[in-house]
Order: sequence, then structure tokens, then C-alpha cells
Amino acid sequence: MIEAATFRNQLDALSIKFVADFARREPQACSEAYTEDAVLMLPGAAPVRGRTEIAAAFQAGMDAGREIHGLTTTRAENDGSIGYAVQTVHGNQGDGTVMLALRQDSDGAWLVCCQAVMR
Repeated sequence: MIEAATFRNQLDALSIKFVADFARREPQACSEAYTEDAVLMLPGAAPVRGRTEIAAAFQAGMDAGREIHGLTTTRAENDGSIGYAVQTVHGNQGDGTVMLALRQDSDGAWLVCCQAVMR
């Protein structure tokens, strides 16, 4: 149970930091929530790969006026060094849903390795 609590606590902290970084319009800081080889899948677009491209995708969203006001985790589980979460994204363009796959790095930090954004 301690491992699961640690996963959820880290997920919550990662989510809070991401929302704050997005509000400050810092796409590079947002991309630090992702592994170096992460994949971001946005509706109607080709997959975005790696932190540099993910930061560029966040910058494009910010430039288009997208705001993220909060994330609510509706489900989160992990087994060993792999986990997943389903979250509701609250923003100025309405609520949406994301599914995250997370991987624990060698230092014990949980990072997003794949994200699918659904509307």
C-alpha cells in the first residue's frame, strides 16, 4: 500500500506542477513531466514524440489561447514501475479526458511516457 500511495502522491504533485507551469505559459517546464521518449497523442494530429516536440505542442496550444485550470484524477493504478491514470482536464475550452501511461525512472520519480487526449 505504501508504494501505491507514493504513486498517487507523485501523480498529484506532477499534475499540480503541470497546471501551474501551463498557467505561467512555460511549455518547457510542462514537458519535464514527460520522459525523454514520451509520446503525446492529440485528437486529429500525428503523435508528438519527445520533450522538445511536446513543449512545442504545448506552446502552440498556449498561443491558440488554451488554458488549463485543473486536473481531476478519476482512476490511477500502478504495478511495479508502470502505472496509468485517467484524468479530467478542466479548461477554458470545456472539460476533456486524458489517459496517461507513467513510468518510474531510476531515481523513483514517476513521469508520463504516453498520453492520449480525448475530447
